[in-house]
Amino acid sequence: MRSFFSVALIFSILCISAPGITQEEEVAPIFQEIPYMMYETYEGVNRPVFNEYFEMLVERYEGTDARWAIFNENMSVAHRLTGLPEGWDSVVGVTEDRQASFQDFTYAQRALWEVAWETRQVQLYSAMPALSYVPEGFTVEDIRQLPYHRVEFHHLKWDQVSAWREALRRRNELDREAGIDNMVLTVWNGGVGTEATTVMIRIAAESREADQAQLAERQQLREPYMDELMELMVQMNAATRHVERHDQMRDYARSHPVIAR
Repeated sequence: MRSFFSVALIFSILCISAPGITQEEEVAPIFQEIPYMMYETYEGVNRPVFNEYFEMLVERYEGTDARWAIFNENMSVAHRLTGLPEGWDSVVGVTEDRQASFQDFTYAQRALWEVAWETRQVQLYSAMPALSYVPEGFTVEDIRQLPYHRVEFHHLKWDQVSAWREALRRRNELDREAGIDNMVLTVWNGGVGTEATTVMIRIAAESREADQAQLAERQQLREPYMDELMELMVQMNAATRHVERHDQMRDYARSHPVIAR
């Protein structure tokens, strides 16, 4: 039988000293609400069973404060994102709550859990508001209305992390000078469960087509700054060991709370 909560104790121990958002730092509401994130990747997904399992969970948690978002990468890979509003302390609360719920599963519900996926990987990320680019006053409710996420995992070289961050900070600065106001880009620093020096970037939009159209608009506004932007891109590439890219779509019916679309 697969292990369900073997990571909980490890997380609670290792994450105590993890850096977070300071109280003095002025950040968008989304990062005040979700300063940290639990990021679960399910591979070898049995799609019909997986869907039924999370529909069951949504029903079980109806009327509670539990929150998670399911994102589908393809038919066999899915992700669950859970915000940790109290920082790393929330990891203990989330895992204990899930464990208590699991103890009340019926035989049929446990059977779903056993075969809904082949492997599950759990990672923790902390928000990086200073490197993110979101509209003023942007909230969790706002991002819930953007189902398409273009996701990048940047695996940085140990001695080039500062250079990469500085290049991204400067790129954002130029984008603001250019008047770009159609981008929702959140940046997350990898912690427990990730490769060292991993950064996740999530660019959210209404759809893949909308994302591509908005990107084209941004490129036009960037034209006067293109020379420096290209230099920054070279700097970021030189600081990176490799980049993973894929698309994800929010599954509203299997996320909690359910949002009408």
